[in-house]
Amino acid sequence: MQKWLRLLPLLALLFMGAAFRPALSIRFHVTTNQMDGTPFVSVVEVGNPPRKVYVKKIPEINEMDIAAIYPFKAADGTLGCALKLDDHGQIHLDTLSVEHRGTVLVCIVNGRVVTAMLVDQRITDGIIEIPSGLTPKDVEVMRKNYRLIGPRKPVKGIWKYLGYQ
Repeated sequence: MQKWLRLLPLLALLFMGAAFRPALSIRFHVTTNQMDGTPFVSVVEVGNPPRKVYVKKIPEINEMDIAAIYPFKAADGTLGCALKLDDHGQIHLDTLSVEHRGTVLVCIVNGRVVTAMLVDQRITDGIIEIPSGLTPKDVEVMRKNYRLIGPRKPVKGIWKYLGYQ
């Protein structure tokens, strides 16, 4: 019993450290049809002009799958970011890019729809991009949570962006 009491301060420090980490949520949801049912589907607005699409409530890829980031300035004045996924995320992205080819992948950062992308090719390198729509605060929090990587060669045609800026 006394051994557990000695571990209590250490556990408290671990929980306090996790509590001071800046909140960040990066979720990629696949579009689906309305008939999947309300418990499994949410409605979000994407595009310009805005249109409603149905997405699965459970994200395909989330912030826990990210290993490193490469932020960059987007053409529209906002920020974008290339996300290098860990092994789990890389396998999940590869599977998603095969099973959901032809569907739209919606990126939601901190509860805000940032972009929507058409899945048009298989992705095996484990890198997914948020082409634009991030705020400086979003990128600042990402830098605190993930390691930075250098620029990479541009990839042609992996994702076709659907015009949501």
